[in-house]
Amino acid sequence: MKISSIEIKNIKKIKNAVIKIDKALTLFLGEIKQGKTTILDAFMLCCGGNTPTDLLTHGTDDGYIKITLSPVGYIKRSFFRDKNGNTAAKPKIEYVDINGEIVTQPAVALKKLLNPFLLDQNFFINMTSLKKKQYFSDLFNTGDVDSMKSRINALHEKAQTLRKTISIYGDDPIAIVEKPHTDELKAQLEEKTKLIKAENEKIKEKNAVILEKNLKHKRSLIRITDIDAEISTLLADKATLIDYCSKNPLEELTPDIDTSEIEALKQEIADSRVQDEKYKQYQDLLKKEKEKNDHLKELSDITSDEYKLKNENLKRLAEISETCGVKGLKFNDDGDAIYEDTAMDLLSKSQEMQLSSKLQALYPNEFGLELIDGAESLGTSVYEIIDTAIAEKKTVLATIVSDKIAVSDDRIGVWIVEDGVVEKKQ
Repeated sequence: MKISSIEIKNIKKIKNAVIKIDKALTLFLGEIKQGKTTILDAFMLCCGGNTPTDLLTHGTDDGYIKITLSPVGYIKRSFFRDKNGNTAAKPKIEYVDINGEIVTQPAVALKKLLNPFLLDQNFFINMTSLKKKQYFSDLFNTGDVDSMKSRINALHEKAQTLRKTISIYGDDPIAIVEKPHTDELKAQLEEKTKLIKAENEKIKEKNAVILEKNLKHKRSLIRITDIDAEISTLLADKATLIDYCSKNPLEELTPDIDTSEIEALKQEIADSRVQDEKYKQYQDLLKKEKEKNDHLKELSDITSDEYKLKNENLKRLAEISETCGVKGLKFNDDGDAIYEDTAMDLLSKSQEMQLSSKLQALYPNEFGLELIDGAESLGTSVYEIIDTAIAEKKTVLATIVSDKIAVSDDRIGVWIVEDGVVEKKQ
């Protein structure tokens, strides 16, 4: 399907213009605010674009745009001024296809024919950074890259947290601490204590017997003394007893046991308790060392997964950059689009227009049409535009702020636009 001409009636500054389109490149020359952009916008408006409230030429109540198709057929959209003085479009677009048949649902049919750039020539240029990122994601199916990036970020954050946790453990080596034999020492002390207790019991029994004998002798001595005057016959016995008692005083027996072993054992047990505490601390350190090693193993696994994902991500981005079909367009490690080594936010006006033109070429174009407003900003020669148009089998319509062009080529149609009047340059 090709467009052979466009007719514009009472649209903004253009009161009445019929423009033939039969060249690879059609240029509209003129100073600013003369109506050049209105001609390009007319294609969008005719095919269903939004209607500005001030679309109609001042002082007129109706107007239309008609695109003639080749070999037959046309698209026509009419506008009128409503009771509030604003421009409105008639409910239905007239669409006769190239077979000469009336299309009953023109809006649906046209939507299938158009790419977004024909509905809005600044479709890409006016996008916000966020919208552009989403646009590239949708256009080149980079959703898997976004998913991988999220997973890489999640792994990176987890690795950072693990590194902080591992740093708490420190790097000092753990000194080995032998486990003390406190239980054995306690058992030995208990056995020794039992033996001493048994010996003490025996000594107590012997002391009781000696004490009983002592008391018996003392009672006998007292009794003899009391009856000394009466019983003279017992004096000899008294003297003997006195002599015996003086020579053999009764004393309690004391244990004759060596307690040095017990004292040594008690000291060993005291020392063992200190060693036991050190051993507990040592066991805690071993436990923490195991936790640290577990964290290090987990960190190693995460780092390995992150590395693999990054490589997979880079491979996928390189594949997208290679197959996207837009020369100069690449995607960096973060999945952000880069054109001619420049980030989207830093593109010049010329770069934006060049990229917009290349993106437009990716869409099916039933009309074989490309619109360029301000072609002088492209930084591209007229001949390059012509060569691209011929190579891609399309017709380019472009505006240039100028009243003349120094190029003469039978592949170029030139129209002068001045104060809404459109005339073909001979």
